[in-house]
Amino acid sequence: MATRAAKPQVKSVQAVIYCRISKDRGGDELGVRRQEKDGRALAERNGWSVSEVIIDNDLSASNGKRRPGYDRLLDMVRAGDVDAVICWDLDRLVRRPIELEHFFDIAIAAGMTRLATIGEQVNVTNGDGMLLARIKGAVAAEEVRKLSQRSRRKHLELAEAGKFSGGGNRPFGLSYDPQTRRMTVVPAERAKLREAAKAVLAGESMASIARRWNEAGVRTTRGNLWTGNNVRQTLESPRVAGLRSYRGEIVGDAAFPPMIDRETWERVMAKFKANGTGPGPKPTVYLLSHMAHCALCGARLSGAPVEGKRRYRCSKRPGLPGCGKLTILAEVLEEVLADMVLQALDSTALAKARSNARKAGPSDAIDEVVQVEHKLEELAEMYAADGITTREWTAARKPLEARLNSARARLAREEHNEALADLAGKGSDLRDRWGSLPFDRRKAIIEAVVDKVLIGPGVRGSNRVTRESTTQRLAEVVWRA
Repeated sequence: MATRAAKPQVKSVQAVIYCRISKDRGGDELGVRRQEKDGRALAERNGWSVSEVIIDNDLSASNGKRRPGYDRLLDMVRAGDVDAVICWDLDRLVRRPIELEHFFDIAIAAGMTRLATIGEQVNVTNGDGMLLARIKGAVAAEEVRKLSQRSRRKHLELAEAGKFSGGGNRPFGLSYDPQTRRMTVVPAERAKLREAAKAVLAGESMASIARRWNEAGVRTTRGNLWTGNNVRQTLESPRVAGLRSYRGEIVGDAAFPPMIDRETWERVMAKFKANGTGPGPKPTVYLLSHMAHCALCGARLSGAPVEGKRRYRCSKRPGLPGCGKLTILAEVLEEVLADMVLQALDSTALAKARSNARKAGPSDAIDEVVQVEHKLEELAEMYAADGITTREWTAARKPLEARLNSARARLAREEHNEALADLAGKGSDLRDRWGSLPFDRRKAIIEAVVDKVLIGPGVRGSNRVTRESTTQRLAEVVWRA
């Protein structure tokens, strides 16, 4: 009796469902769960077994950032663990044509031929199937471009109208009502910003301001302690001056009131520019750095400890122009010069000169800043409207930014008056407080009054360092006009 041959067992198709949504506003994963439900129904219709569901929730596929779930899917395809991939639509899987080609390469190499969406199934080894997928991929990429353009235009319009976009935490100094989309000033925080701007112009560091705010219980809008960088970033925002910016450029006045007047804000920006990068002036233990010069050769003196004591010296080393013939004890020199500065601040003539300088003001520099910012505003509008290319936008920005930096540098050179605000004629009172002032404040006051100090050689035959002998070595003190 003949035996019937056993039917060969058909291996079930192992499918992986990939779900992705760009923005999960509610945080409840409802969008990706709907995709999973539809994907399971499709697998059941095709008779496939679902081996795994991979989810990238609240992740965009158009910005080029890594998607952990998608990376895992590719690893499974490479390893031959996947017979079919199911996604709700092709744009859930990839958004850029280059990514689609990469997926095809991996799938073909691994022998994975099935790519199914809710509406259709693509055979990645079939020319027609791949053509269809490529067309859909190109359509998805174009939609991303249009979305980006619409979003860019929307944010530019909000900026031009002076409105807040409403995203993220509220800015320090302002409160935001999402119903009316209006911003109002928080008086206590505005007072802190004005205090900080005044302190910056007086020479105080960001770290010092942050420390004072933290000790007073002032917190960021996230409820965190302040750092020097936080303070600087807050003050640098055009928003505090009642301005709106777009892609880093000022595009007009804001719809909410300024917390710091425009001129003060521009002065603060100039101060930051003059101090270079980082959260404000870098601390040093030498008050006369950049001011003390050698009377013999004219080279700038450098501060360095010698035998455990701080000294200024004319250094003679490769790359340095000094003669190497001069050194002076720092502590006594700083005391002598501080006394001279405090006496000068009591001088009626100096007070009058400072007052006249303040009245003259740096209006031309500020006008230049505003004028260039208006040109940058026009450039930003052209770019946002796709009137110029990125290359044209970059090329046009360079000369404008050079003019802006030059104007702000002029502002910075005129900022010495700010360090003396309310000090002229009060040298005796300041003398009592001098030792308790922060280092950067004392340095800023001296720099506002003194341009250069020329130090002469020591008195031959005298080894004692006194205030009198140190004063005799002051060949010249060049006062600022």
